[in-house]
Formats: sequence, structure tokens, C-alpha cells
Amino acid sequence: MIYTNVERAGTPKNERNPKGYKSRERLENNKMKKQLTALVFLLLAIPSFGQIKGIQPIYYEAPKAEAQPDVMYKAPYEQIKKNNEIKAQTTYQNQVNANTYQALEREKTVAKMKQVKAYYNSFKYYPKSIPDDWYAVYAMDNYDFCEERIVYVSGNRVTKYVIDLNTERVVLHSHLINNAKATIQIKASDGTTSILDIYFIDYLNNY
Repeated sequence: MIYTNVERAGTPKNERNPKGYKSRERLENNKMKKQLTALVFLLLAIPSFGQIKGIQPIYYEAPKAEAQPDVMYKAPYEQIKKNNEIKAQTTYQNQVNANTYQALEREKTVAKMKQVKAYYNSFKYYPKSIPDDWYAVYAMDNYDFCEERIVYVSGNRVTKYVIDLNTERVVLHSHLINNAKATIQIKASDGTTSILDIYFIDYLNNY
């Protein structure tokens, strides 16, 4: 039984510690000590997990990733190599095609120049001069250019050279027109120059 201070104060001295109270407490303490001692001996008597016969400790290892360097790098390398080969082959083929196209275009231009010259040479009479005016002519460089152009004649010389309605070239020099033919030098917008033979075919047709 638990007493408060007030209760103890009002209790006779001989009743504050009932008879046998300390003996009971001592017995309980001894009992608890014995139980603790028995528990300690029991724990000491139990062998460790690794000492039990027939039982081995189990260790776990993290799974290792499978190394596949050949699979990882060979495929991209082969693909890049294949792509480069295709690109090189395509570039080569494009160059061949371009060269072939240029060769074919030049053959057509050469054939056209021959045709214009042959037609020009078929006339029996040629004028000594050309009146001042605009004329449709054939212009050629005797290599890979032969096209119809518009020129203006002044003083029996070509003074203006027009490619289309919005593009004109500067005429640096013009020989006198003779037999409906003249040689001129023109300058492009980028500064390059060209020497062209001018054939007044349209004028000859109406001469």
C-alpha cells in the first residue's frame, strides 16, 4: 500500500512500515536477480549461428550485368560505316550524273551552234550594215553557249545586250557589224566578261 506524506504524518510510527514489508521486497528482488542470472547463462550457452554444425551462413551478391561490348559498339559502328559508304557512293554517282548531264548539255549546245552557223552560211547575200534598232539574234561563245538574245544596234555596232526584260549586260566593246555578224565583249554583274559572236539570223530572214 502506498501512503502520501499526509497519511504517513497521521499514522503511528509503528504502523508506517508494516511487519514483513521489507522481507517481501527482498524476496522479490532476489527472485528477479535469479531470473536475470539464469537468462544470462542461457544466452551464453546458445552457440552462435555460424557455429551450429551443418549450417553455413548465406551470403548474397548483387547480380552482375552482362558485358556485351561487341553487341553495344559493333552495331553502331557497322551502321556508321555503311552510311558513309552509301554517302560516298551517292556523292560519286551524283558527280557522275552531273558530269554526264553537263556533257550531254554541251553536246546539245555544240550541235545547236553548228546548226546556226550552217543556216547563216546558207544565205547568198548579206547586208553591209544593220540599221539602228532592236533585233533578235543568236549569241554564242563557240564552246558551250548558244542562246537567243536581244540587242540594240547603234552606228552599226551592238550597244546594248539584253538577256530578258529585266536583265541587261554592259557591252564593253563591239566590232562593226559585217555581213549580219559581229563580235562583242560583255560584262556580267559579278564582273566576269565574255566574248560572244552575234548572228543577225532574224534580220537575214527578212533581208
